[in-house]
Amino acid sequence: MAFEMKEKWDKYWANINNINLFLFIALVLDPRKKWGYMEWIAHEAYEKEKANLLCLNVEVTIRSLFEPYDES
Repeated sequence: MAFEMKEKWDKYWANINNINLFLFIALVLDPRKKWGYMEWIAHEAYEKEKANLLCLNVEVTIRSLFEPYDES
């Protein structure tokens, strides 16, 4: 059973390029969690390089979503 669970984890979460970033964006937009919680989750689940890359991808995605609404 543990091997099957590990296969599922690897299928959906191991490759940070295949993760749906909107799951992490929802964490950032949740008033109870915010950015710090998302960073903590990323660093708990992945090694440092992958976690930093994931955080950068989430930040770039959030900025690109709000860019059209920026008035400056």
